[in-house]
Amino acid sequence: MRPLFFITTFTTVEFKKLLFMKLTSEIINILNAGGSVKINCKSKLTSELINIAMAASKNNVTLICTNAGCKLTSELISIAAAGKGHVVFELD
Repeated sequence: MRPLFFITTFTTVEFKKLLFMKLTSEIINILNAGGSVKINCKSKLTSELINIAMAASKNNVTLICTNAGCKLTSELISIAAAGKGHVVFELD
């Protein structure tokens, strides 16, 4: 028989990351209020990053994308184009 549910254990750090991870709409609200943000590219879809970059451009604030090396060059170009000079990629 297969189990009906799975039990997953999280480290404290992993749990805190899940607990405090911001929704895309929350990040856009922060940008709309004039705040700049730093986001791990691994935690968002490319389409979400494009929307976030557009909000950064519209509000003249900065979006910093860490772990950008996980995205294809074509995806980074789309994000950069949406951000119109308001996006910084960390390619480490």
